[in-house]
Amino acid sequence: IINDILDFSRIEAGRLELQEIDFDLRTLVEQAAEMLAPRAQEKGLELVCHIPPQVPTALVGDPGRLRQVLLNLIGNAVKFTQQGEIVVQVKVKADREKPVLSEAEGKVKLHFAVRDTGIGIPEDKQNTIFEPFCQADGSATREYGGTGLGLTISQQLVELMGGRIWIESQPGAGSAFHFLMELKKQPSAGRAAAGLEMTRGWQGLPALVIDDNATHRRVLLEMLTHWGLEVTEAESGLAGLQELEQAQATSRPFRLVLLDGMMPEMSGFAVARRIRDADVPGDGLVMMLSSNHIHSDVARCRELGIATHLVKPIKWSKLLSGIATVLDTAQETEKEPERVIPAATVGAGLRILLVEDNVAAQLVGKKTLEKTGYVVQVAGNGREALQMLEAGEFDLVLMDLEMPQMDGLEATRAIREREAGSSQHIPILAVTAYAAKEDQERCLEAGADGYLPKPVSPEKLGAAIERFLSPDGAGDAAPPVDLAVALEATNGDKELLLEAVKLFLERDYPRHLEGLREGLAQRDARAIKRAAHGIKGVVDSFGGRAARDAALCLETIGRKGDLDGAQSALAALEAEIERFAAFFAQPEPSRKL
Repeated sequence: IINDILDFSRIEAGRLELQEIDFDLRTLVEQAAEMLAPRAQEKGLELVCHIPPQVPTALVGDPGRLRQVLLNLIGNAVKFTQQGEIVVQVKVKADREKPVLSEAEGKVKLHFAVRDTGIGIPEDKQNTIFEPFCQADGSATREYGGTGLGLTISQQLVELMGGRIWIESQPGAGSAFHFLMELKKQPSAGRAAAGLEMTRGWQGLPALVIDDNATHRRVLLEMLTHWGLEVTEAESGLAGLQELEQAQATSRPFRLVLLDGMMPEMSGFAVARRIRDADVPGDGLVMMLSSNHIHSDVARCRELGIATHLVKPIKWSKLLSGIATVLDTAQETEKEPERVIPAATVGAGLRILLVEDNVAAQLVGKKTLEKTGYVVQVAGNGREALQMLEAGEFDLVLMDLEMPQMDGLEATRAIREREAGSSQHIPILAVTAYAAKEDQERCLEAGADGYLPKPVSPEKLGAAIERFLSPDGAGDAAPPVDLAVALEATNGDKELLLEAVKLFLERDYPRHLEGLREGLAQRDARAIKRAAHGIKGVVDSFGGRAARDAALCLETIGRKGDLDGAQSALAALEAEIERFAAFFAQPEPSRKL
């Protein structure tokens, strides 16, 4: 209330100054929605962000004030909506009063809208809602709370930023708050979004979206189609199972299934169980899109072998990286076992963020690393790297130093500042054309863990990464457990995490290990696959990436049915589980848990 009154006073006095800084529109909108998602989830509301791919997102303006407007509008929508959905949409607006802004002008006019299915506002009250200390109905203040300043401040901020705001509403049919705003594009805005290079291998892959909410299905369809997948929709769990059966019958099974966890009649968990029990090819390619990020959901996903668990409202970058993880894992399982086994002990499938502004170097670096078995995403500068690190999970950063907008040293310092006071520490390997000793010292002082001078041959690059990630290497080893992922599995509850790991190591792991040994003795590939899959899902949810990769190697062998090399793969898995167990057995100060 005090902040609202202070903002209102500053605006009225003409003392509010706007910033002109670079920001990413998609990140801003998604973060605003994410802040209010818990309140929406408590009321059982669907909260959806819709920003079509063609909307420019690298913009210049005042992101703090734009976020304030969105938070006011989304907050109002949540407050006055008891059931249904809230949709936050941004699209490019063609101005009828003058020609559409050209690319040369470096600006874009955007149309923002926040729509809800709430109580609505009578037409005779709509003219007063932007007045100070007013609400459409005087009783609303008593029933819903609030100062009546949020919409007034939103209107004034939009007008200060050169835009206009208005409302469309009907009682009982919801409301839609709209505002237009013209924003500058960043100089590099014409370049393709970072990370989209990975989607080139997705062209034509069949995907299935099972979600009872039509708006969310439409948004997912738009994203997936933009990334090249061929999408089929299903509006219920039963309809989704029918689509899966039909796809199996036509010998073209879905490579990806995006599954909503909260559906009537048949929940997403029930559908996932049916998929798992059917043992169809690609049974690990299920993503649970749930509105409740709680321990019980995570545990059920782990039990069902669900590859990725995301929380609504779904972020574009999270979905992109999640699908990449799922599809890259699937591609790993399709390789011949002898090509997978040697890399498993080093970390095949580990996720690397390549930060490089040179397009040719991006292509060479990405392809070289992918041939080695790593999963690679690309950022074009330090600022993009920070955004991608915030949105996704990576095991290593390859950081070029000389880049526009934000160089590698500045980005490295920013990463270390974010990690300060936490247990997180992502390894950063600096790559630069300058090989002087003082350059190396600058890298290390900024927070880099290692240093690699250019030119970098594929052999040098691969050897440096192996030394960096191998537990026996000379560089900083990747820890056996990613604590951020491990604590996420228990919603931050440390004691619960330790108890759950203890139960796994004492009960589940011995059972699965016995299954693996019996499967090897009896040459039962199916038993090996099932036991390895069981271990993989649990250690992955607890952040045990190296153990996960070793289990994936065995699962691949079982899936292919060629058991040559299975014994050595089992030995590698047992070694990684020992590292995993030793990590959690450390005293708390050493473990930093």
